[in-house]
Amino acid sequence: MEAAAAIDPSMPIVHRNLAIAWWHRTSGRSLDKAIAQLELAVAATPKYAKHFAELDELYEAAGVAPEKRLALLEKNQDVVSQRDDSLAHEAGLLVSLGKYDEAIKRLTGREFAVWEGGNLNVADNWTDAHMLRGQKLLQAKHGKEALAEFQMALEIPTNLPSEGIDVSGREPEADYWIGSAYSALGDAAQAKKYWQKSADVKSAPPQRQRRRRRGGVSPRDLQAYYQALSLRKLGQADKATALLQQLVETSKQALQGEPAKPDLSAPLDTLKAQRAALGTAHYGAGLGYLGLNEQPQAREEFTKALEASPDHAGAKAALAELR
Repeated sequence: MEAAAAIDPSMPIVHRNLAIAWWHRTSGRSLDKAIAQLELAVAATPKYAKHFAELDELYEAAGVAPEKRLALLEKNQDVVSQRDDSLAHEAGLLVSLGKYDEAIKRLTGREFAVWEGGNLNVADNWTDAHMLRGQKLLQAKHGKEALAEFQMALEIPTNLPSEGIDVSGREPEADYWIGSAYSALGDAAQAKKYWQKSADVKSAPPQRQRRRRRGGVSPRDLQAYYQALSLRKLGQADKATALLQQLVETSKQALQGEPAKPDLSAPLDTLKAQRAALGTAHYGAGLGYLGLNEQPQAREEFTKALEASPDHAGAKAALAELR
């Protein structure tokens, strides 16, 4: 019997360091070569959870399909679960791909640590997972269960870091869906109460508009869609139309300030920011068109959002509903 090949424990680290060199070069930067080196690192033995988180970050920047990204993390679950950042990447991808039960399971119970620059987004994942799972339940005529999901969406558990997150920023969305769940349950008074609450929310002060980009579309801007839907439920169709038209206009103005496509030669943080900005702006335009019942334009914008940001959970869910 041939002796087993010797394992060089330094090889994963060597490949990882080469990857860092490729994506931090000031000239001749190559995202593809950095990815190739990190793929070698995660294929080697021993395996390190940090390398999986770093590789997925590069995959995100390169616009790699979320299905491929998630498959790699799930295949190496024992290693991935050793670090909060790699597990957070997995939770986000589960939400993106509509696996809400699994995402919530990953986010429940585990104490995710907070560290400078960590930006785990687990609180956002929690909100998205419950909001989207609630919509599925509502479509299936499970109003009571849907209501519980919408109510839980903004109740971020203490095990998930939420410093700097303005949970109230998505109250119009949650209130619209809570009202819709009450309506499905036959409680017209409660439905009207929550739709009115959604419609009455005013724009947040600039300092509270989390992750607002100059000239870009903020998460708060997207809430105009849900406020418009609430206004429509309250019989105020003209106000709803005006809000939706403004959302389309705001999104189109934001797109004018961004490159048409992400610059793959840009530094990693810049490239990720470009993808996020483009994805959010196209998603905002899509929501506006969807609310205006202009479905072809909505479908086009959601498709462009996913071209820029393939793991955009909202755009993916919205596009699935239009097919």
